[in-house]
Amino acid sequence: MSNVIEQATRSTLGLSPSPITPLVPYTFNITVPGTSFSVPTHGIDGTDGADTITPTITTNYVFGFGGNDTLKAVTAGGQISPAILVGGNGADTFVFTAPGGAGGVVSGGALDFSAAEGDKLDLTNTSLHFSDFTIVYNANHTFASVIGGTINLAIAGTDVNLSASNVLTSSGGGSGDTSEDNSASSGDDNLTGSSSDDTVLGLGGNDDITGGDGNDSLNGNQGDDSVLGGNGSDTVLSGQGSDTLNGNGGSDTLNGNIGNDRVSGGQGDDASVHGGAGDDFVNGNVGDDSVFGDLGDDSIHGGQGADSLNGGGGVDVIYGELGNDTLTGGDGADNFIFGALHGNDTVTDFVSGTDLLTFAASLFAAAADVVAAFSGGVITDSAGTVTLTGVASIVESDIHIV
Repeated sequence: MSNVIEQATRSTLGLSPSPITPLVPYTFNITVPGTSFSVPTHGIDGTDGADTITPTITTNYVFGFGGNDTLKAVTAGGQISPAILVGGNGADTFVFTAPGGAGGVVSGGALDFSAAEGDKLDLTNTSLHFSDFTIVYNANHTFASVIGGTINLAIAGTDVNLSASNVLTSSGGGSGDTSEDNSASSGDDNLTGSSSDDTVLGLGGNDDITGGDGNDSLNGNQGDDSVLGGNGSDTVLSGQGSDTLNGNGGSDTLNGNIGNDRVSGGQGDDASVHGGAGDDFVNGNVGDDSVFGDLGDDSIHGGQGADSLNGGGGVDVIYGELGNDTLTGGDGADNFIFGALHGNDTVTDFVSGTDLLTFAASLFAAAADVVAAFSGGVITDSAGTVTLTGVASIVESDIHIV
């Protein structure tokens, strides 16, 4: 992209490799996938050598041309100038500093970024760590937005892959660790958050994402991903693929989305544990959880606690397990499983002749024993009760003993 931008700009403006007098009034427009920039009026151009350019507050852009350049955006009164830094050929460093005015935001862009050429983004004066930033890419990594604290940047180029090695951050301040890398590529990534509230987005590939402590937002996106929350109230999501999600500690929200997923709420009272579309294994685990199989033939487990379990569409197998649980099959012929320690459970939509009730052999020896134990809509056994809402009678063919 450096040659494209440089040659197009030179051709349009009639520039030569020699230095251009600062603050020459002209305008050029550059469009990259996902955004466009209109750079007006005043700019400073470097040479084909190694330049260090610090503009004035009235400068709209800096163009480094060739060489390993250091291009700086300056701030005054809470405003940043120039709005755009263009590197050109060479291993360039794009420097953005914290705003000078109260409440100011560093909002600008770097064009012609190439990780392969050795370009770097210098944010050492922002008092932030790499893990404090949210980085979102377009599909082919020619554009990324970088957001965090007072930073709101657009980065464009031929190879926009940002990591802790090419984003220079402060050794002091911030809440994360500069060794932690929450940028992603279209390949298989290992992404780790910090002890603060992180947003980590995978892209393509089979990603391994760990949020750590804090209230994190984690999304595996495409591919067969492993996404693990930590302590805190996390949102743990995936896109297409056969994914493994675990909220771990805290009150979490999880959704496997498309694919045959394994989703576990972990410890804590989880408000929303969804399998999504596909044949999923969904487990509330420890705590009072709300668990949904959604579309597909799902295996749904409550684990410990007073859980609300909903199969959704498909032929589902629903395990109440420990605690006093509420089970709803949804559409399809569903199988409700009651083990040796099931507690006092309620099935809200059992349909005799369509759905199945399965009991442990330690509770009943035969299906006839279950029918005999049914009275007033309730089956009573040594582990507790099973209430069948709105059901007047059951038959032996509704029962399975294992």
